[in-house]
Amino acid sequence: MADNVTIVLRLEPKKASGRNWDIGRGADPIICLTDGCYVSEGLARNARYYRGRSVFLPGVRAGKCRNRLSCVFRNVHLKAGKDTVQPIDLDAFEHDFLERRPIQADQTCLLADNNIQCSNGIFTANYAIWAIPEAIAKAAGKQALDYARSKGLHDSKKDYINVFLRDRGIRLPTAVRRFHNSIAETHVSRRRLPSASFITEAFFIAGIENRENFKTGPIYGKIVDVRPIDELAH
Repeated sequence: MADNVTIVLRLEPKKASGRNWDIGRGADPIICLTDGCYVSEGLARNARYYRGRSVFLPGVRAGKCRNRLSCVFRNVHLKAGKDTVQPIDLDAFEHDFLERRPIQADQTCLLADNNIQCSNGIFTANYAIWAIPEAIAKAAGKQALDYARSKGLHDSKKDYINVFLRDRGIRLPTAVRRFHNSIAETHVSRRRLPSASFITEAFFIAGIENRENFKTGPIYGKIVDVRPIDELAH
């Protein structure tokens, strides 16, 4: 079994480290699967496939994704119906290899009011992805794919964060407060629950996170800090 999908990719405005992708511009993203990589040819043409790691040969560029933070890769082949995806920001000297994640066609995707809606996106600290079944992407057309790239995927991530905060974010601080009370034998005020530094410190003590990991604080900050949802999603 094999599935072909259109992958919609949106990078965060900055890397999880807080650094810019490139000086004064966006990024140059491509996507790689287990057996090869794809370079975007735009909204209407199939993405160009490079077997193995031949995409890293001198002279290869990011195609229609040059200097962009959001991009569309048409007709990407998922071997056996699922694969592993890794966005990569091409650079002249040192590429940015982002998180690998499992990927398969999102069967929740549908076309409604001339726009694409998907419920099972891939969301990481550095990027978001929709894997739209190619038949739906073809029926939707260029305008709907452009909307998915520019706004639809972003709104989907905001919805995901809302659900996370509602279902998990409220319980996490309480559990950490109990952990602190049990190991330190001191009372931790409930007023400290929204503090990202408080959550992070508990994870350091428990050995869940390495204190030298500079990404930890900002990531937990997105989860537990009390900020408007629009700000959380940027």
